Amino acid sequence: MKKKMLSMAAAITMAVVVLTGCSNGFKKDTVIEAAKGYGMKETQLLSEAIAVMNTEYAAYYVSKDSDEAEYMRNLLMHTDHDYEFDLKETIVFSEVNTYLSAEGIKVSDIKDAHTRIIYITAKDKKNAKEIYDLNAEWIINHEGTKGTDNGVEYTITYSSFAMSDGPDTESLYGVYLKGDTVIWIEAFTNCEPNDECTEYFCNKLGIVSPLTLRK
Repeated sequence: MKKKMLSMAAAITMAVVVLTGCSNGFKKDTVIEAAKGYGMKETQLLSEAIAVMNTEYAAYYVSKDSDEAEYMRNLLMHTDHDYEFDLKETIVFSEVNTYLSAEGIKVSDIKDAHTRIIYITAKDKKNAKEIYDLNAEWIINHEGTKGTDNGVEYTITYSSFAMSDGPDTESLYGVYLKGDTVIWIEAFTNCEPNDECTEYFCNKLGIVSPLTLRK
């Protein structure tokens, strides 16, 4: 009888470990340490972390509660606006370099290089998978490609076109799923190379960079 009880206890312990392991995603501490290592500073204002005009900065912002986490996801991501998800937390990391010509602020005058990384912790793996699938579909519709690497499901895309009067315009997107977490990466430039932030975070997190699609 004692042996059976011990076996049952061991089985329960193993089940807890397995279940806990299954929910494990990208570690928040790892992502934040990566941001700090890159030189990003934490800001207490969401507006400072998402502004893109007339500014140069590298900063990140952590949602204050689950409601703000969902607000940020809905505001910053390109799809899912007709859905609501149960989120624990959203963090946005941004690097922005935006320049205006002497003539003013016409769109054609804006010289912009920016990168944004969104880190989402969902209530559970089901919510995370739903967020991932909807955003992956958006990327696939923009000539994206899917894959799995080291237990991370990913969908990425990259595009560029030549400019007659300056550097090529480039844009890239990636969405990644691991356990109960989702990471979204996007970057754009029409003025200068903009690889560093994307490559840095992808290397630190061990994920496939959308820049691997550059030919």
